[in-house]
Amino acid sequence: IPGKLTLCIGMPVIIRNNEATELCITRGQEARIVGWSALKHPKWRGRKYLDVLYVELLNPPHPVNLPHLPKNVVPLTRHSESIEAQLPNDVYVRITRSQIPVLPNFAMTDYSSQGKTWPSNVVDLKECRSFQGVYTCLSRGTSLEGMLIVRDFSDDLLRGELDGALRQEYRELDYLATITDLRYQGKLPPHSMQMTRWETIKLYRLWKQTAGRDVTDAPAFPNVDDVKPPEERINRSERTVSTQIVVNELVIFCT
Repeated sequence: IPGKLTLCIGMPVIIRNNEATELCITRGQEARIVGWSALKHPKWRGRKYLDVLYVELLNPPHPVNLPHLPKNVVPLTRHSESIEAQLPNDVYVRITRSQIPVLPNFAMTDYSSQGKTWPSNVVDLKECRSFQGVYTCLSRGTSLEGMLIVRDFSDDLLRGELDGALRQEYRELDYLATITDLRYQGKLPPHSMQMTRWETIKLYRLWKQTAGRDVTDAPAFPNVDDVKPPEERINRSERTVSTQIVVNELVIFCT
């Protein structure tokens, strides 16, 4: 949370803490500023500090009605946080500050956008570090017509091979699904399930080479990597779609 919040009526913000889940004041909830109240600072003459911020929740899970406030308008109060800082002379000091837990919401990262959906999806894919980030950004939109990529980006993340650790994860999950199915059918001995996945797969391989050799429904797991990246070239097609995006829509960018 920044030390200074520059606010104006109608400004989009995002709530950063779970203040009251029953009132939909939760981390990641989008809102719009409708007002605030400030108090005179006790030590800085002529200065005021933000005391309560009033925001209108945007598309909350359910309507919120508080006494003396319009529908979906809720108050946000200040939070105090303390940190310990080390000075150059090795002296430690404790600093405490109070701030309302909101951030301007003109743009958000791919991580923060998870679980959200917008009819107009403006994205910046230039700084994406993985294909998961690209997927997260692009999948926030509801249609191709509502998608706008603000600048060119490298498609290496979309055309590259799967990471070795990810291939291993897929392979082991496939093995565990087979073992679970065989155990459900009663074709595996009771002691076939171990504490870890690696012990379970190792014991299955040993069982298949000995007592389970004649069980035709139980496949033998190969010792080679059977989840290889695709070798065929990906056919790429491009087309330009004319679209109209409202200029004040939120932008998603990668971190």
